[in-house]
Amino acid sequence: MWTHILDFLLRHARFTIPLVIPIVGVIGGTLSKLAIELFELVPQRLRSAPPPVPPASEVEPGAGTEEKAASDQAEQRKRLQVQERRRFEWMYAEGQRARENRTRLNTRTERSRSESAREYQAFRFQIPPIPENIPRPRTAAAATPSKRRSWGLLSIAIIMLALFVVLSRKDVKAKVATAGLGFPPPLCNMADAKSLLVFIHGWAGDPKETWKEFPQLVCDDPEFRTVEVVVVNYPTYFARRNAEIMGLADWVNEEIEKADKNEHYAQIVLIAHSMGGLIGREVAILRKLKNQKPAGLLVEIATPHQGANVAGLASALGISEKLTKEMLNDSSTLNSLTTQWSAFADRPTTYCFTSPDDSVVSLQSAMFGCDRSMTYPLWSHTEMVKPPKSDDPRYVEPIGIVQKFIATKSSPTPR
Repeated sequence: MWTHILDFLLRHARFTIPLVIPIVGVIGGTLSKLAIELFELVPQRLRSAPPPVPPASEVEPGAGTEEKAASDQAEQRKRLQVQERRRFEWMYAEGQRARENRTRLNTRTERSRSESAREYQAFRFQIPPIPENIPRPRTAAAATPSKRRSWGLLSIAIIMLALFVVLSRKDVKAKVATAGLGFPPPLCNMADAKSLLVFIHGWAGDPKETWKEFPQLVCDDPEFRTVEVVVVNYPTYFARRNAEIMGLADWVNEEIEKADKNEHYAQIVLIAHSMGGLIGREVAILRKLKNQKPAGLLVEIATPHQGANVAGLASALGISEKLTKEMLNDSSTLNSLTTQWSAFADRPTTYCFTSPDDSVVSLQSAMFGCDRSMTYPLWSHTEMVKPPKSDDPRYVEPIGIVQKFIATKSSPTPR
């Protein structure tokens, strides 16, 4: 049996030895304590018995004098005192020896336990025990605060680097820039709307200042009783620092999908001004790539497909030239969009409008990649999208194209 136990311990020494060493140390210390007590105390009592008390002397018969009796009593008392003193000295010496033995036993037991613990730690961590005569370094408790501080700073640096990498991605920047934004409610809420007309403003624009009365004229037009009009509003100043055209187009496309979640729109038409035309093209590409309902018609007004006059754009919109670098002719944004649009087979019908009085976007840049184009006889870059009345050419021409497109796709039903 002992052979099997020894074989099991050796085969599983990695797990059993760390457990056996402290147990052996405790058992050994206990046995040594018992042995010392048996060795020191029991023999001492056997060989160091207290001296016997001699019997008291009896008075000799025949002693007739009182002096002899008194002398014998005094001598007997003296012998008793000596015996008591010897007994006390013996008891004190025995107690002192017992205390010394107990002290030696405790010291030996503590040393045995300490050595067993050091041997266990040395085996567990595979490091040699530290000799007692070598000065010890700072304790772990003293070094813990600095180590924790170093690990804390390293963790903060890693988190900051991860956030920087994540926020540098274009899709994440777009999500951050458009967080909290949403599509405005339809300008003219038609109960039986069959088509969706989306107005997308340009750089540094907003629905009111860019279009003026244009969207409301469409709502008041009796020919558009089944058309729902939505005017997109995105903060271009804020978005320029956090998103690009691709990110804004992705947001516009997601909002169009939310508006058409019941798929009750038969046609989707986009009317865009300036940079909004670039966003409109990206929206059309995204809807094709995501296999969504395509945008059937795209009307672009003064859109810089091949770049814009940065100084003129900054002057017309009241912003710095530094913020308009994305509109340069050789910018990566325009080059990427041109490549995608040229390879887009089923792209929507595109009508482009421009003017010779536009000092921001040239005629060639505004008409690049368009299926049809028209040149207004006058009006500047921002005035081309502000028709005051429904008989103004700036309203009649683009809206006439939209009306024809909707009429060919579906027959409008009167309200």
